[in-house]
Amino acid sequence: MIDDSALVVRWIERALCGAGHEVLGLQCGRKVLETLEHTSVDLLITDIYMPGLDGLEIIQRVRTLSPGTRVIAISARAPERNMFAVARFLGATETLQKPFHQEQLLQAVQRALSA
Repeated sequence: MIDDSALVVRWIERALCGAGHEVLGLQCGRKVLETLEHTSVDLLITDIYMPGLDGLEIIQRVRTLSPGTRVIAISARAPERNMFAVARFLGATETLQKPFHQEQLLQAVQRALSA
């Protein structure tokens, strides 16, 4: 899970851990890429708009580093320029518009892991 907001990272971590998932929450895209070089993950949740390395670039790199990893793209601003469509084109399995409820998150995770 990567988001530049520590609050969002903690909220998603709690929601997913409470549902029995093992979660690694980060606020830096480069750390995610470093982690994927030596650790396999089933699912990555990434914000689209972040300083430095944005979520769209992360999705592209994840497709190369870990083709089997499912991706959920999240954003509060995605509809502005249809960034969810771009995220899906690049390989995101699911998308979620912020703010979202815990149940919406858990459903998206289930769909992504089942895809």
